Amino acid sequence: MLNLIIKDISIQKKQFIFALLYFGFLIFAFQSFGQVMFSAGIVAFIYMLSMTSCANEDKVRSDIMLNSLAVKKANIVLQKYISVYIYFVMGVITYIVFSKLIQILQIPIKTYSLTYEVFITGLIASSFMAGLYFPLYFKFGYMKMRIVNFVLFFLIFFGISLLSRYFQGGKDFRFLANLVKLWESNELLTIIVSGIIFIMLMLASFSLAVYFYKKREF
Repeated sequence: MLNLIIKDISIQKKQFIFALLYFGFLIFAFQSFGQVMFSAGIVAFIYMLSMTSCANEDKVRSDIMLNSLAVKKANIVLQKYISVYIYFVMGVITYIVFSKLIQILQIPIKTYSLTYEVFITGLIASSFMAGLYFPLYFKFGYMKMRIVNFVLFFLIFFGISLLSRYFQGGKDFRFLANLVKLWESNELLTIIVSGIIFIMLMLASFSLAVYFYKKREF
């Protein structure tokens, strides 16, 4: 499992550098998004790295090689999901570093603090993207998914844009702030229920991806 994750990261050295620079550009480009800036940027960052990883594997036919080595298909699928959260951590660190540099250098770019609400929203958005994409990817493969990739990319950004307009209609994240108040009124129960729902959805996505991958012919 660890070797698969290391392989996934090591073959993307150039893409990582470009993605980091691209994330910095998105911070500038998404200033008008308000606090949704982070979610938009982190999803684009993760999406780019996930797509290039899938494209590289398709190019070198790594699926055939991994299957010839009798690597468990469930481990191959799980590696993709885990990689998303590794990319997420990298994106969080990148956002914090860029934000601090902008403040220190007094660059006239609007940035927003990485609050609990912003962090959770970015995590949910990233998980939603992964949960939606990977079952389709493991069913059809990268080449057949190229048009879907294009459509999915713009659907995600269209959704994020709508969210930004909604939140800017009043105070940023008023809806999430109300949810936080609800959580605080019965914090433990709400966290447990929310966590169970989140885990069940991701497990359903993972199980579906494994099922499709096992049925796929190479």
